[in-house]
Amino acid sequence: MNYNDDRLDYIRVLNELNVTDDQVQIRLNFQEDQISLPPGNYKIKISPSEIHGLGLMATEDIEENEILGPSYIGYFRTPFDRFVNHSKTPNCKITRIGDNRYIFSLRKIRNGEEITVDYITAPC
Repeated sequence: MNYNDDRLDYIRVLNELNVTDDQVQIRLNFQEDQISLPPGNYKIKISPSEIHGLGLMATEDIEENEILGPSYIGYFRTPFDRFVNHSKTPNCKITRIGDNRYIFSLRKIRNGEEITVDYITAPC
């Protein structure tokens, strides 16, 4: 996987959305709307990313169309939302179900692989 391409595409997405990386970092570090993950057995963890800063890494193989966990619960975002990185060829998507948003796998993901989504297609 070429993570440099994902980083360059991230910059393209920011330009398309008319925001700067500094604005994104401020939003990511904003604490008022962040909550902890509910208890559960998640197959991902937060680790250093080859794309940018910290990211979500698979801790075991994940099947296609599997729910990895919540990114938003109501109006509050979880660490999964904060640390999922962008890719132009993502292995996951964020889907809204009621008032919550969840990360779903788009294909089989191998243990150790970074979890990525396409920021353009993620629901607001």
